[in-house]
Amino acid sequence: MLSSAEVRSAVAPSASGGGQLASFARILEVQVEIGRERVTDERAPVVFEDPQHIFLTKPNKVEPEDFDGWIQERGLYFPSRWDEESYNVILTSADAGNPQIPGLVFARYGRGTYVYTTFVWYRQLRHLNPAAMKVVANMISYPWW
Repeated sequence: MLSSAEVRSAVAPSASGGGQLASFARILEVQVEIGRERVTDERAPVVFEDPQHIFLTKPNKVEPEDFDGWIQERGLYFPSRWDEESYNVILTSADAGNPQIPGLVFARYGRGTYVYTTFVWYRQLRHLNPAAMKVVANMISYPWW
């Protein structure tokens, strides 16, 4: 576990160099770089890259049609780079004509787990979108040990 001084010293160079303070992931061994990519079309397809992942199956089975009725954009601050050896890409999305980018990634880290998601779940939960309700409930229900 890092001390608060170690966290500050790892994050400060990123923030002072114009980087985003939210890029705490740089201090992890399984790195992800937070980019400026966004998916602005709320109807953009969501691709299930790992349809059997527990975040999409337990306790709630998530189906592609659950993403119908999404409000506003799909997500923002999608990763620009990530450790492909460590991260399991679960969901991707993209605006028309653009390559798919990960919107939900999962990595084991020591005895723990690191999850990075860019989908705007908070906005969808207010509107009771089925995908948001199921995925967030599945993430909360995940046995984190």
